[in-house]
Amino acid sequence: MLRRATFVALVVFLVACTSAAPTPNEISESGQFTISPLFLEFYTRYGGEKTFGQPISPERDENGIIAQYFQNANLEYYPQFPEGSRVLLANLGDRYYGRSPCVPAETVEPGALYLDDCHSVSPEFRPYFESMDGPRFFGYPTSERYIFDNMLVQNFERAVIVWDASKPAEYQFGILPLGLQACRDNQCNADPGPARLIPPVATSTPHPGSVGSLSDFYAKHGGPRVFGIALSAPRVGSDGAMEQVYEKAILYLDPSTPEGVGLRPLGKQVLAQPEPPAPPASGPSTIYFSDYGHNVKLVMYDFFTQYGGEAVFGQPISEWRIVGNHFEQYFENTVFTYRLDLPPDQGVQLVDLGRQALLAQSQAAASGQAAPQMIRIAAEPLFALYAPASGDQTLTAKVVDQAGMPVAGARVAFVVHTPDGDMEHVSTTDALGFASYTFGVMSFVDGGFMLFEATASLDQLSATAEGQFVTWKNPAP
Repeated sequence: MLRRATFVALVVFLVACTSAAPTPNEISESGQFTISPLFLEFYTRYGGEKTFGQPISPERDENGIIAQYFQNANLEYYPQFPEGSRVLLANLGDRYYGRSPCVPAETVEPGALYLDDCHSVSPEFRPYFESMDGPRFFGYPTSERYIFDNMLVQNFERAVIVWDASKPAEYQFGILPLGLQACRDNQCNADPGPARLIPPVATSTPHPGSVGSLSDFYAKHGGPRVFGIALSAPRVGSDGAMEQVYEKAILYLDPSTPEGVGLRPLGKQVLAQPEPPAPPASGPSTIYFSDYGHNVKLVMYDFFTQYGGEAVFGQPISEWRIVGNHFEQYFENTVFTYRLDLPPDQGVQLVDLGRQALLAQSQAAASGQAAPQMIRIAAEPLFALYAPASGDQTLTAKVVDQAGMPVAGARVAFVVHTPDGDMEHVSTTDALGFASYTFGVMSFVDGGFMLFEATASLDQLSATAEGQFVTWKNPAP
């Protein structure tokens, strides 16, 4: 279970500290505290003011530990430790946020770093976490990531990392100003500074309060097992309907549905357009849906019917396919995955499209946000083994920036090399960074490789992905 904030606190640091005034040699020419020589190398090595903020106290003795407070941290010096390891951040994350219940390794999302058999460092925070020496600097994670006030947040033993997409790119990742709070509580020699809005002390509350019918629908159709936890409070969507964002879906009030609640069609948004119909598969292990003409594996169909069927997930709009270590299939409102390495009752999961959509919205709405510094592209075919006589092939590309966030509005040029010449198509990425090209092939070599490229461009940035699929004269039986 992710740790949830109660979303009710505005932490105001207005109380001046009451200890005696510092001596003159502890004050810089600008009137601020200087950095103790004991901490200067550590302070500089890990980003200086950008990471820690300014010093807000002199060096001081706290029960035999030499400490100095900064806006975002409290540094402690331990002379008994080996040289190079004598400076540590005080455990302010633990002090103010405690620890949330551990999560099992099998529930950790791809790309996350699972540590201490308890919590994972989310993929969004992992590059920043590792660039700062990981556990040596932050300690271990004490919660999973969560969203507060349009910021992505995660708690660690010694700090709380925040991703604020509204800031310029080089300042988007940082730590909360817990040093100000600790300075106030310990009566250090500084005025802690102006009021600041930070996430309140988190609790294990499973999700923020919901509008009644939304929460009823959520509970009736699987709750956290199906949709994950809530990432937002109920809000008014762009169409005026009340909605609430969960990790794996966006629920909204829809009077046209039998229950008055539906899911936003995130599956259709990601896929851009339904794939061409496929013939019914032979054998008892699939169910055929005639509206769009697609087969659903029986294990996915069981999950589909157990948690609400078409009224919840919509119709399948693609065939299932193998992606990495799992099966994947698109529905109108979501994307199903099936993993054989998970327990049978956990094998089918929904992709976290709600989280992706919320992050994309936050990024798009951020004011003054810097343009991407670089872009990356990945592209894959719908069918690794493709029989042109059976229908069309689809190439799907995703474009992300240096932080792994989707890039909307990038130009993607697809090129497919056939024996009779190149086929080309240009598309534009959507809000989730996806673009696709659906095509048929007339000229091919039976059993041969067909190569393709997808090149993304945005302003002066570009990136190319290459791939291939095998063409067969006859459809696989």
